[in-house]
Amino acid sequence: MNLLPNLRTLSAGLLLVLATVQSAWADPSDLLFTVRIDGDANVPTLHVTNNSPNLEITQFRFHVGNTAKNFDGTTNTITAPPGGTAVQATPSNILGINLRNDWLTVNLTGFGPGETFTVAVDIDDDTGDTYENFNNVFFNNGAAPNSVAIVYAGAASAARTLDDTSAAASLTFRGPSRLLRVISTEEEGGPAVRGVIVKRNGFQVADEETEYDNIQVAHGDRIQVIASPEVYKDINAQYIVDPETVKNQAEERFVAIGMSVNNIAQTADPTNYDFEITRDTDVQVKWDHYYALTIRHDFSKTQSQEIIAGTPWAGPLASDAAGNPSPPASRQWVLKGSQPVVQIDGFVLDNFSHPGLDIRHVVKGYRAYGPPNNQVGKAKNDERLALPAGLGSGCSLLSTGSLSSAATSKSFLPPLVKPQDAVSVEIMLADRAAGDPMFGTALWSNLNEVCASSPASHSLLRKNGFQYGLSP
Repeated sequence: MNLLPNLRTLSAGLLLVLATVQSAWADPSDLLFTVRIDGDANVPTLHVTNNSPNLEITQFRFHVGNTAKNFDGTTNTITAPPGGTAVQATPSNILGINLRNDWLTVNLTGFGPGETFTVAVDIDDDTGDTYENFNNVFFNNGAAPNSVAIVYAGAASAARTLDDTSAAASLTFRGPSRLLRVISTEEEGGPAVRGVIVKRNGFQVADEETEYDNIQVAHGDRIQVIASPEVYKDINAQYIVDPETVKNQAEERFVAIGMSVNNIAQTADPTNYDFEITRDTDVQVKWDHYYALTIRHDFSKTQSQEIIAGTPWAGPLASDAAGNPSPPASRQWVLKGSQPVVQIDGFVLDNFSHPGLDIRHVVKGYRAYGPPNNQVGKAKNDERLALPAGLGSGCSLLSTGSLSSAATSKSFLPPLVKPQDAVSVEIMLADRAAGDPMFGTALWSNLNEVCASSPASHSLLRKNGFQYGLSP
């Protein structure tokens, strides 16, 4: 009894089962293909290549794109893959009836990795036979959809939507589509940060935060994500790029500190990531966020009212280094959430203008505001920027994101060591508005004006504007 025919039948059955199981288990990420479109613009030829590592493609479908057009069923020109078959299912021509269709469907056998089949399609308008150009039907359709190519390996499928592109006699694209998402935010999260450029095969496809989400690319495309080292905003939270504008108006600063790809941190250049995309990918760009801390002096009251030969008798101060401010009187960048310490000496001593007479310029207080935000109108922010900002004496804490105002509450003068044969007098000046009740009867009724001087001296001093007394 010859068992060989039965064994051959069993072997063929096993191979069929294995092929079916392989298709059922096919990973869509392994379904790779290339389509080249060339030939006549009205009747273009599609060259489809199977780029999968180990899968046979069993069906190819191609949508016309602009649904006001269709494929003519009377055109049926196919070259099957080597050793395989290719049968056009739609559009078709049955018994002389032209069954037009928006989809080209080709059923395939023996279409293995590395192999190519070709099919020609005739593009017409829905109104009848017309001359069309695939460059304005498959893509570049305005509001109409673009063509979609789909390949199948059994139940598994992979698709690619064609992109708008310049008109050409030949076009090649790869599939399937891959989804690229770029998340550009500061380290602690928050709104998107502009400053990232995304390139695909050398061409820019996104450069604004509204374009970073869901960028359609294709398997095998070369992707480059480029982050600017620094990005700036003005006080109205508007992005600025001109170097002179940045120099004079920047109030927020974002510094790129690194990227991660699919939640895996990259350790190379924090501003550049170049790769070939083979699956859906998320690229996260992280930024440190800084606010500008601008320190300025208000020297408007540091000169005397007496002018001699056109020059103030004393003052004014002019050097930004006066009082040894720390940080220096300039613009400093402070990391968001940190608490900078701003300090200055309590006074500036001038013992050179008038030898033998020390002149002290005493710090009165400080004004502070910030941070820049888009909740405050431009007029108010411009008004604030025009104010000269004084510095507080001693040590003060300014928290980024707060509005502060303070004045010193203790004497700025250091204690004096008096000689044994001298009497020390500490003089304090208090400026009060005219008519202030605290400088009237309410004050002097609580002071003891009885003193060792004679009544005549007391009366003479009072007539000349001097009044004195002892506090209880």
